[in-house]
Amino acid sequence: MSGRQDRRGFVGRLAAAAGLLVPGAATLAHAGERGDTEPWMRGLDGKHRVAFDIATLRDGHPLAQIKAMLDAYRDEYGAEGRAVSLVAAVRGGALPLVLDDATWTGLLLPERMDLRDPRTKAAWSRNVFARPGQGAPLPDEATVSSLQERGVRVLACRNTIRGLATRLATPEMNTASVERRLEEGLLPGVMIVPSMVVALARLQERRFAYVYAG
Repeated sequence: MSGRQDRRGFVGRLAAAAGLLVPGAATLAHAGERGDTEPWMRGLDGKHRVAFDIATLRDGHPLAQIKAMLDAYRDEYGAEGRAVSLVAAVRGGALPLVLDDATWTGLLLPERMDLRDPRTKAAWSRNVFARPGQGAPLPDEATVSSLQERGVRVLACRNTIRGLATRLATPEMNTASVERRLEEGLLPGVMIVPSMVVALARLQERRFAYVYAG
């Protein structure tokens, strides 16, 4: 019996020593623990977990996909509220979905990003996807604020914000000023993550299914 305990002790000490000797081992351990302290990950502990990767605006269709999933979980499985953790991970050309009207008009997003109503081909004058009653080509229940009311966590990518700021900068408004304007123009409740690719990887580490929504 004492021999077995000695062997277990030796193995334990060997494993501990290996952790100290492997470069980056401590860093990886801390990275795994960081999820508990990152504000955007708090409360995402539902039984059903899905992350939607939204990289293109697509006339708001990705938002409609999220609504459809919420409805299906509620109607077919009796799951809603905290039982369902859905994340809308907004990046790339989809960023205007989570920007307020003043930012759309102030930075001329409809003209500079060719944001048009598919029904009339006219440029939108505001973010019709932000809240109900704005004339979006999707149900009011699929707008950003409506999804947030149902518990959807909406994220925006800082790398995307910086890239768009570089693209939209002018002699009158430099990149730093545009970046600040974009951050201040996020819709209420939208949370910034440093890199959406990393955020999606972190979510999958926490048992989130991944859905590419375009």
